[in-house]
Amino acid sequence: MATTEQPPLAPPRVVHASPPPRPRRRWSLWRARLLLLVVVLGCVALGTRQIGERVERRDRVGLANVVLTAEPVEVLSPSPGRVVQMGAAPQDEVATGDLLMLIAARDPATGRPRGVRVVAPVDGTASRLLVRAGSSVRGGDVVARLYRPDELFFRAEVRSDDLPDVEIGMTARLRVDGVGTVDARVVRLEPRLEGDVGTEGTNTVILRPEQPAEVRDLLPGLRFQGWLDRDSAPPAAPASGGE
Repeated sequence: MATTEQPPLAPPRVVHASPPPRPRRRWSLWRARLLLLVVVLGCVALGTRQIGERVERRDRVGLANVVLTAEPVEVLSPSPGRVVQMGAAPQDEVATGDLLMLIAARDPATGRPRGVRVVAPVDGTASRLLVRAGSSVRGGDVVARLYRPDELFFRAEVRSDDLPDVEIGMTARLRVDGVGTVDARVVRLEPRLEGDVGTEGTNTVILRPEQPAEVRDLLPGLRFQGWLDRDSAPPAAPASGGE
């Protein structure tokens, strides 16, 4: 009996269900727009600040090498001799008449030994004592330097190109880390002469603090940064006319 061959069965077709589309493209588009908006706003803010700084700088005169300064008070030895006792130390506050040192000298009339007291001529701070016990001194030698802490001032440099804009009485804002801001006022402009020490193309201005107590306890030599306010120039005095 003849048999009929059956064709081979095809393997079953497997159909995979595709996952639903995720809405990533729309979110990415919004995120890009948001990022662009943030960048634009940042550029606008930066430009606005830079414009404001330029406008603010036009109202300022820059100061360089601003240094807190003291006028030294020199103390002289009244006669030759030898220092036998010190009565003060550097940075001691002294009052007028306080003993700075005692010098063993000889009386010029009798030749007998005598003690010569060297005292503070003003109230102030002993910045330097230039001798010590055992030192020999001559009459007229500088043996100590004092300064008055209530009379500290600022010495600063201003560009010579800006000098026409600087006037006596203008106010300055001076700042140093750890101290803060100190207001000061221009009291003197110093002419620049040939051979003067300082930065070429600058002139020196002297400023007094508005509140001397703010700098009284600071050490002379401290450096500040600051500027002058152009708008603080005092008004010009009206011209007086006669009839």
